[in-house]
Amino acid sequence: MMTCLELVRPISHDTAEVVDRVGIAASPTHIATDSAGQVWYAADGELWRLDSRGGEPIRIETVGAVYGIASLGDTVYVAREGKAIFEGVVVPYETNGIGRPVTGSSPQATPA
Repeated sequence: MMTCLELVRPISHDTAEVVDRVGIAASPTHIATDSAGQVWYAADGELWRLDSRGGEPIRIETVGAVYGIASLGDTVYVAREGKAIFEGVVVPYETNGIGRPVTGSSPQATPA
């Protein structure tokens, strides 16, 4: 039996009441919202997005487990495992509803 948790969606600024609740299968470890009101979250190492218009959570393809999420303007930045051992990368994702990585290079830490 799968446990269904609820993720509270935006709260009305006018009434301070919860607008919507969405059932999700795993407990989110990181949450961010973008400028369009979409909720992005990581659960069980995977990246998910909730559209501001409602609907089911959408799994976003990533390479490696997700360790952090932040947003700035129209971009969501996802910290995730890299392809090599002890490698971590930050990947910018478009927030235009597609949820694909922005083309170009990702900032990477260099050994000291």
